[in-house]
Amino acid sequence: MEQKISRLLSVVFHPALMPTYGTLIYFYLQSSMGIDYPVKVKLYLTLFIFITTFVLPLFLSLVLLKLKMINSMEMKSRNERIIPLFVTAILFYITFYSLKNIGFFNDLQLFILGSTILILLTVFINYFTKISIHMIAAGGVGGAVTALGLTYKINVIHLVNIIFLVSGLLGFARLKAGAHKEFQIYTGYLTGFSVMLLLFLLF
Repeated sequence: MEQKISRLLSVVFHPALMPTYGTLIYFYLQSSMGIDYPVKVKLYLTLFIFITTFVLPLFLSLVLLKLKMINSMEMKSRNERIIPLFVTAILFYITFYSLKNIGFFNDLQLFILGSTILILLTVFINYFTKISIHMIAAGGVGGAVTALGLTYKINVIHLVNIIFLVSGLLGFARLKAGAHKEFQIYTGYLTGFSVMLLLFLLF
């Protein structure tokens, strides 16, 4: 039972889904500040980010699996991660560049750029040791929300608490699945959180 729950959490909070969740949180925070975009705008933008940061990376990973360039979709070994991560980083950057050309949604642009940087950082770390990509992604969302709260002086405690709770459950799930050791879980979350927080506070 625990293994099934762990797998479910790993799928529901897959790293590639974090930009989509981050987008939904972004629009929620914008509404709380009295900035409300038309429903169609929010829907189309969320769908665009979902396709470019989740659907396309998933499709390309399936192609790599078909070509036997990776052994499984879980990519348990460090060597398997390199090509999919680079491809995902390119798609994330294209998403950022597209948002930048629109000229709006500055904080969302920064979040996608931060996510791209975190993927490239993961590739670099991956050459030396394995780290939890799930926790890096979760930490990135937590860092971005915390930074937005500090920047705009809005109360995000409830959101941060929920993100911390979900991140804790996700970390536990990754440990139960035998995907990572505790050190890889903690360093993954701290890396994602600190990099995204600093990026938002500096820019």
